[in-house]
Amino acid sequence: MFQWLKRKSTPINLILRQISNYATWTQPDYSSLSQEGYIKNVVAHHCITRISQAVANIPTLLSVNGKEIEDDKHFLNKCLDRPNPRESYEVFMRTVVMHKLISGNSYILTTEAMLRGGRDGKVELSALRPDRVTIVANTFSIPEKYIYSINGKVYEYKIDPITYESEILHLKEPNPLDDLYGLSPIRAAAMAVDQHNEAGQWNKALLENSAKPSGLLAFKGTKETPSLDENQVTQLRELIDKRIAGRSNAGKVNAIPFGMEWVQMGMSPIDMDWINGKNTSARDICLAFGYPAYLLGMAEGATFTNVAEAKLSLYEETVIPLTQSILAEISHQLTRKLKMDIDIKPDLDQVSALMPRREVARKNARDDVREGIISINEAREESGYKPKPNADDLLVPVNKLPLDFDAEGLNARTEKDPEEVSKSIYIDYLVKQAGYSKEAAELLANKAYEDG
Repeated sequence: MFQWLKRKSTPINLILRQISNYATWTQPDYSSLSQEGYIKNVVAHHCITRISQAVANIPTLLSVNGKEIEDDKHFLNKCLDRPNPRESYEVFMRTVVMHKLISGNSYILTTEAMLRGGRDGKVELSALRPDRVTIVANTFSIPEKYIYSINGKVYEYKIDPITYESEILHLKEPNPLDDLYGLSPIRAAAMAVDQHNEAGQWNKALLENSAKPSGLLAFKGTKETPSLDENQVTQLRELIDKRIAGRSNAGKVNAIPFGMEWVQMGMSPIDMDWINGKNTSARDICLAFGYPAYLLGMAEGATFTNVAEAKLSLYEETVIPLTQSILAEISHQLTRKLKMDIDIKPDLDQVSALMPRREVARKNARDDVREGIISINEAREESGYKPKPNADDLLVPVNKLPLDFDAEGLNARTEKDPEEVSKSIYIDYLVKQAGYSKEAAELLANKAYEDG
């Protein structure tokens, strides 16, 4: 029905083109996801930065062949302290997590260390940019090799068809539609990211145009001038851009030429309610990354009562699982590379955000000790302390007695000679606790008392 309007290049024609266009979303390539979801979007950038920092700052525990290694001079501890000559562990881990959260894939190159600068390690770990790595697979979607391309040079790293062992360790998020590459969290939040970015640009455009929504000038034709030609439309548009549009014209009194009428095409900022829409997009972005929106000051709909609870949720549901997954894969890669049983785990006792949970566990352990449910050493183990000698027995309150306790027998024994009472108690202990027969218990008790 609008075909007759499309014959001429008129303002209405331009408006119809904008209305008829369908929405376009960020394309799922690494460059676009990085630009729109990390560089331009402050919410996604904050989520990725905070999660990567949290993962990188968790201390690690190293075990080799089942023995904990605390020596800082051990080559593996040196490797963890500085995975490669260019980066510290914190920078390296932040890069690995950043790649994984942006693209859904993170690649770690495992190479033999060189003796340089006093470094006597045996292995180096380097993070590779995901957009430079290509996976080559056979017809059954089984990966055969990795191709790393940089500055016109191509490097190939073969993959063992049976063990999948390679110099490159591939960390990826599960992807239901791709056998080789992982699914980026930003792809799941792409619409929310685009909407949030557009909301910011829309607000900036409003500020540059006196907070006025878009509109048009409707020309009321006369008998002498029934319509405007192309040159007149162009001149009118230039006049509007120069005298009305832009932040430099904010607050100025502007006059509309005779025969023109302003028609508002968009709703007012209040009707658009763009602030709520922007907050909704921000919450959706946080949801995709597993980052509590409460930590961004969005308390609406949150189940947390304070920042400590929100941080605890962030660590328990996002940071710790991600850290354990990455360290487990690195441990497996080093185990195959060095032919040693290597286990790298996060030291959760050193994470301050988990302190509320540890306090609850310690209180429960103390209560269980008082009730005689667990021993002191079991409680110390749950609290992260080393065991103590002679602390493995169960302790019960002195004011509690067993149901089959013989009170009359105890009263009768107290009237006897104290030595006989003591011997009787000792015999009962040998029978009930040590499992001796009564005859054997009596012999042992008599022997003990005869020997003094």
